[in-house]
Amino acid sequence: MAWVREVCKRIGMVLMIAGSCDGGRGRRTPSVIVRCERGGLYAGKKVPGDDDQRPGKRSTGSKKCNCPFKLKGTKEHKDDEKAEWKLDVYSGIHNHNLFENLHEHSYAGRLSKEQTSLVHTLKKAMVKPRAILRLLKENDPSNVTGMKTVYNTISKLNFNELSGRSQLQLLFARLKEDEYLSYHRSNELNPITDLLWIHPKCIKLAQSYPYIFVIDCTYKTNRYRLPFLEIVGFTCTNMTFSIAFEYLDHEKTENFEWVLRCLMEAMISCPWPNCIVTDRDLALMKVVANVYPSSHHLLCRWHVNKNILANYKKMFTKDITKWKQFQSAFSALIERNTIEEFNEDWEAMERTFVGYPSAITYVANSWLDPYKEKLASVWTIKCTHFGTYTSSRVEGAHRRMKRDVHNSTGTFVDLYTKVNNQIVEQYNDIKASFEVSKNTYEHTFKTLIYNELRGSISKFALQLLKVEVDNAKLLQPSDMGCSSSEQLTVYHVAMNFMSMLL
Repeated sequence: MAWVREVCKRIGMVLMIAGSCDGGRGRRTPSVIVRCERGGLYAGKKVPGDDDQRPGKRSTGSKKCNCPFKLKGTKEHKDDEKAEWKLDVYSGIHNHNLFENLHEHSYAGRLSKEQTSLVHTLKKAMVKPRAILRLLKENDPSNVTGMKTVYNTISKLNFNELSGRSQLQLLFARLKEDEYLSYHRSNELNPITDLLWIHPKCIKLAQSYPYIFVIDCTYKTNRYRLPFLEIVGFTCTNMTFSIAFEYLDHEKTENFEWVLRCLMEAMISCPWPNCIVTDRDLALMKVVANVYPSSHHLLCRWHVNKNILANYKKMFTKDITKWKQFQSAFSALIERNTIEEFNEDWEAMERTFVGYPSAITYVANSWLDPYKEKLASVWTIKCTHFGTYTSSRVEGAHRRMKRDVHNSTGTFVDLYTKVNNQIVEQYNDIKASFEVSKNTYEHTFKTLIYNELRGSISKFALQLLKVEVDNAKLLQPSDMGCSSSEQLTVYHVAMNFMSMLL
């Protein structure tokens, strides 16, 4: 077959196997029938002359034109493994012209075992399909493989035939091999329904920086359509790190509670987070309050604004300026730092938008009355959140992960491989940021007041501290110099501020 296909490729023909016999039934002689790929007749439902360019229909066609070309190969001796094959030409003519080139011919563009192995290796290394195809053609100039063949080969990677539950079992076994801390649960129907895993390096970072946890689900990461939950935190160098990952069977209260209980068990040696930030997922919000009752729970302001935009911008279509005023007024309202200012702004907002009662009612009933303690600065300023008002950190982690995933047709093992690579890169970047903070002194901080801090706290913390020091200096009269006692006062202000960052 290899010889036949090579000869046909040289002269512009593409052959396919029409039938074969291995000689296993009775005493029949092993044989194979080969015909032109344009042999046979189209047997579908399309009627010649019908227009298939209708809305929602793809334009389709067929190569088949009942080409009579046919060969038959027969093994000369059935029981002799070294016996040769005889090739008979049943019909040596075509009813069409030979092909000028063999591009986009699926049989001619099939990959060999070595090429398929190369595609799998490059895909695991996160090489893009187009780059893989370019390398195949560089290695073999006569290769006529197309992008469709490369995509189909990639889609079969990592035990494509397994079901979603079997894939979860396969991933669980892989996590054990890689020494991940993992948890799973099952029911009477499925061996694994939910699966959570944490990298040992992530545990160390979470134990060092347990102050803020940001939790969110993302979708379209796997062909089985299971939601993917990610929990992240951030270091003193302002770099985001992943804490835990989880595949959820459903986004229900019992699923979220199981996740947070497992997380608490994994981090039993470190304190509870000061603050947890989520969107308004009612099931998740309920679980956070039950599992971490002493942690402050904040709602993502970005999701709140998007929700208001989706529901009530249409009411202001006749006056876009009024809508912008409404947005600005709401943003200013939730940033007020005293209850008096908050109440005054809310009353002013009610008077200004008296012509839009449903919008005011929605903001009051859906957000301010039930969730103002989780949303407005006058209440959230009482907890240590380091300016984390949104879930943008975890959204950014989702975006980086999906940038490597490329599509939503991969398996659980596909995603795990990419996430594992990202964790290693992330950890290396964080270690590098620590070294920079320890050994690189910016000229801005080469003054007396920062002598005891340089190299002991991060550059990011020094930048925040500088803002506080500058604000403290502005409180002094401009015509007065900064005496040593005043420097000491500023230093104490700075150290009080730093007690939250260390």
